[in-house]
Amino acid sequence: MISRLIQQKREKDGITAPTEPSFLSMGVADDQDKGKTVQESDFYQLMTHEIGKIDKFTVMKGEEFRLRVTSLFSQAEAMEKTGTDEQKHALRTHVDAVGREILRLEKYVNINYTACRKILKKHDKHLDIPMKHVFSVKLSNMDWIKGKFSDLFVTLSRTHEKLRKDTVLKQIKGDAQQSFVRKTRKFWVKTEDVTQVKCMVLRHLPIFVMSKHNVDSQLVNSVYWDNEVMELYHGRLDKTPDAIALRFRWYDTQDPTETFLERKTHRESWCGDISVKERFSLPLKRVMPFLHREYAIATRVEKMRARGTRESELEALTTLSTEILNAVESKQLVPKLRTQCMRTAFQIPFDPTVRISLDTNLCMMVEHAREGDWYRPSSDPLEPTQVTHFPHGVLEVKLQLEEGMDQPQWVDDLLNSGLVFECHKFSKYIHGCATLLREDVRAVPYWIDDLSLAQSIALPRQALTAEQAAQLMGEDLQKPLLSLPPTDPNLLLPNAPPGSTYMLRHTGGEEIYCCCFTSQPEKVLQVVEPKLFFAAERTFLHWLSLCATLATIGLVLFGFSDGSTSSMASSLSLCAVAVLLICYSFGIFVWRNGQLLTRGARCDDRLGPYLMTSGVVICLLVSGITHFQYLDFSNNNTPANTTALLSSPFPPPFHLN
Repeated sequence: MISRLIQQKREKDGITAPTEPSFLSMGVADDQDKGKTVQESDFYQLMTHEIGKIDKFTVMKGEEFRLRVTSLFSQAEAMEKTGTDEQKHALRTHVDAVGREILRLEKYVNINYTACRKILKKHDKHLDIPMKHVFSVKLSNMDWIKGKFSDLFVTLSRTHEKLRKDTVLKQIKGDAQQSFVRKTRKFWVKTEDVTQVKCMVLRHLPIFVMSKHNVDSQLVNSVYWDNEVMELYHGRLDKTPDAIALRFRWYDTQDPTETFLERKTHRESWCGDISVKERFSLPLKRVMPFLHREYAIATRVEKMRARGTRESELEALTTLSTEILNAVESKQLVPKLRTQCMRTAFQIPFDPTVRISLDTNLCMMVEHAREGDWYRPSSDPLEPTQVTHFPHGVLEVKLQLEEGMDQPQWVDDLLNSGLVFECHKFSKYIHGCATLLREDVRAVPYWIDDLSLAQSIALPRQALTAEQAAQLMGEDLQKPLLSLPPTDPNLLLPNAPPGSTYMLRHTGGEEIYCCCFTSQPEKVLQVVEPKLFFAAERTFLHWLSLCATLATIGLVLFGFSDGSTSSMASSLSLCAVAVLLICYSFGIFVWRNGQLLTRGARCDDRLGPYLMTSGVVICLLVSGITHFQYLDFSNNNTPANTTALLSSPFPPPFHLN
């Protein structure tokens, strides 16, 4: 159908260029539309029908998996105390098989999404009406993409937990200052590998469900504080001893209810010190009074003392709150950046020995708090230039082992599986500042040059106003901070052309992401590495070296020639070819640099090798033909003119006596 639409447009525009082969990317012939008129509405209906089929099949399989997993969990509960090892092993095999089938279903969804995206890309490339972003909304509204089957992983985790018989430790009482001392390593996970990593971890650690909903992940918001000169950013980037990071964090809701005030302090491990994270919680209504010193932390301390909290914890809480207030006032800290992600935590409850967290749908945005407040409500608009989305998942492995104790073997297997890639000292705050606050920072982290981040770092240069976007979409503009977790990074926010903005639309009682776009063609900013210019220069020097070799051979032959026309022609032809190739290679060098500067489509030279080969072959033919007359085959192949033969590039005949 796409090929027929393209052909109709070319006929309408009077373009006689041959059309492309009438095949889709999946190898299905498009002959059924040949000879009939196809409308854009036909394409829209067909795509909607196909996406509906994918969604229907996915929902059917998801419900089937839900029944099977629930049955397996019931069997695991039944044999928790009375089951034999053989029975548990057989049940574990069935659970693993269901996990593999879930991975296959996710792969099916991703493959079909990729196919739809390629079809829509071809459509928008050749036709006037853009469809890609419209159908991206439909794809992101699929049940699987919206995360409605995340309870499957929770049930799988609980089933493995029953089979392992995990020992749950008792919760430490008291809600005072909480300190964590851990060894932490951070890794990047490709989006298509996130589910596989989840399945590998939940076989050994249960999913720590922190919300009241039966889902495997929880929304985490963090507002980071810094001053105008980005003092905390540069201290954390340079790993200055005792450099701090200050953030206010809340969980599970778009707007905060209970807020955790956290301070992370960097300390040098080679000195025997360990970096520490300290925090305490405050209700939302107490945060601003606390920052203005209108709410005395001593009031909270007295209430906690009455509940039996230990004096050491109360003293630590008082010290931490005082130091945070002093840092905010002395350094003139203000909210600078917000990070947001869906976090899946794997941990035996209240056991910090091995804890793994997986952050997906990670995004960073500039934080513009309202006057008299410390955060921006989710209803406030946010321009595309103020938000960036990280294209990978972030896996944190946190170990708190006894001295001399090695990390578990399954952790080693996970880290060596090829699904995770270590990024030493990766920081969401540092990445967000380096990407969004470029004019304020003096240095950027080393991972910013990774090619996989290039598209997410390239921000739109302009955006529509809130009023313009609302008028185009016919809806009131609201700026959501995060969509529900898709399995493909391109579904988080569609790659909108310049002049776009994003909003929530309410359709059938559900909130979905949509993109308000113009009809400008989509352009992807390509990053030009400096090494490309050096590669072009090296190529030019190689050509000069070859031309110098040809010119040297020609001059040597000219020096040994006898002055005859044939000798002059054979030697000077090589020199002429060398000069022409020098001029051609210089022109290509200038053209290639221009292509790199303007980000042209092609930079390769498809004509040069043919010209060089043809020139050398012609010179050899000229030399051979001009000297052929001096060979006398009737007298034992003895040259008739030895002097003339000396000027020939061919070796003298070989005589056998």
